[in-house]
Amino acid sequence: MVAVGELDYDDPFTALLSYDGMQTQPWQRVDVQREIYDLGFLAPNSEAEVTDVALSDEGDVYLIHDERVERSKIPGAGVLSDDATGLGAVYSLVVRDRQQVVTGRSRQMYVRNGRGDWSTLSAGAIKLEGYGSEDFGDKAAFLSDGSLLLSSSQRPSGPKGTLMQDPRLRTRIHNQ
Repeated sequence: MVAVGELDYDDPFTALLSYDGMQTQPWQRVDVQREIYDLGFLAPNSEAEVTDVALSDEGDVYLIHDERVERSKIPGAGVLSDDATGLGAVYSLVVRDRQQVVTGRSRQMYVRNGRGDWSTLSAGAIKLEGYGSEDFGDKAAFLSDGSLLLSSSQRPSGPKGTLMQDPRLRTRIHNQ
């Protein structure tokens, strides 16, 4: 599957294109009114073959198989969604067999199996003094032992250039 979108925050749109050479009509197109940030594939089960999965930054998850599109919404995720709780966008979708994990800003982490309901594993700003909230990044992967590896960042807070005002740091940086 390929996601082709336009970056227009006032009117988001993505065309999802997929190809299956085993079908009489091998190309399929699905249009969604969201910006798609990540793609994945659910493993086959007794109900269906491989199912394409698409994640929007607002927490919409689209399961696409044959001519069917099934949309679910991760409660509270996103920025502009009606149910957004202020935690921010989600960026990463990781799939292992039929389990899906989604991560994003403000330590958001959600999980579900197959077509079940979404569960919150982590969400909320954890701030150490002098730092902004920790964000889970757009990189995540399951390791062979089943554990989840993900990127995370936490930036210093304060006025822009605060670190460079510390003469000890300025000297260290300039002498390298």
